Amino acid sequence: MKLWQGWWLWNDKNSTIYKFEGERKMKQLIIITLFTSIIFADTIVVDQTGNGDYYTITDAYNASASQDTILIRSGVYPEGILDVNHIVHFIGVNNYSVTWTYGDNYMVQFSSNSSGSSVSNITFAGSYVYTEHANLDANNCIFDDSYIKMMNCTVNVTNSLFLDNLALYYNSSSYTQYGNLTNCIFYNSHSNQFDQIDYLDIQNCIFINCPDNTPDSNESLSIVYSCFYNSEFVDGYGNINSNPNIENIANGDYRLQDNSPCIDAGNPAGNHNDLDGSRNDMGVYGGPNSWGGLGPVITNIQVAPEEVQQGETITIQATGTVE
Repeated sequence: MKLWQGWWLWNDKNSTIYKFEGERKMKQLIIITLFTSIIFADTIVVDQTGNGDYYTITDAYNASASQDTILIRSGVYPEGILDVNHIVHFIGVNNYSVTWTYGDNYMVQFSSNSSGSSVSNITFAGSYVYTEHANLDANNCIFDDSYIKMMNCTVNVTNSLFLDNLALYYNSSSYTQYGNLTNCIFYNSHSNQFDQIDYLDIQNCIFINCPDNTPDSNESLSIVYSCFYNSEFVDGYGNINSNPNIENIANGDYRLQDNSPCIDAGNPAGNHNDLDGSRNDMGVYGGPNSWGGLGPVITNIQVAPEEVQQGETITIQATGTVE
């Protein structure tokens, strides 16, 4: 598992950024001369036990700047009506241990200035996420009696679970809504899953006990390489009408059993492959964004020396915790 995707170092003396990428050691060093300003993003930690920067998601967001990451540690966060007006990335340490909940109104609303924000590894319970004129990415999330409400935007959802409600819902027929959903599971929907969403692209998904999967007003609907069980079947290339044989839904275990027809039945294109390189498995454990938490949470990084010349060595030491 990669502990980091990339790291950038700024050298004030020659207006140069040093970029290196790696897992546990540096792979390469690239020199880039800057002609524009640099934006540094921070990670702000939310921890209800007091071991982070803030106790609440709201306080962390109010202290954030554009492109910051808000890392949410384990707990139930009963917070709502948070209006997001700049790009920010909310990441939970694990979608089973981080729950964001509220009453009848929205938990979080993304406005036009926040287009490009994301939510990951979070359970949203009992209310909804609202995005208005703002594109949003959602990955490894659970929407438990919750959904995403949209207006004039594109929502990309990967490896997420929708329970006991609809999935995407429009707020105004005067605008166009786009939904892209990959490797998701929809379970026990009691209404139209994608009410009034104009353009839908769905791949590698599983529908269980979902009686209505066709939007009422739809310009373009594509559902391919997906499984339907006790649900309205939608014709599409690679679709199957079969019991997906999931391990134990009652106990929240959404892994596929060894005899599942959904194994190696997703989109065969290489960019959809599972982490082991095999063909995509339908459901939340398939594909390159397979379900899971962050793994180690980095608590400290030391880089030495702080300044280097081209060809010199940088040493990195990182420590972290597993939650």
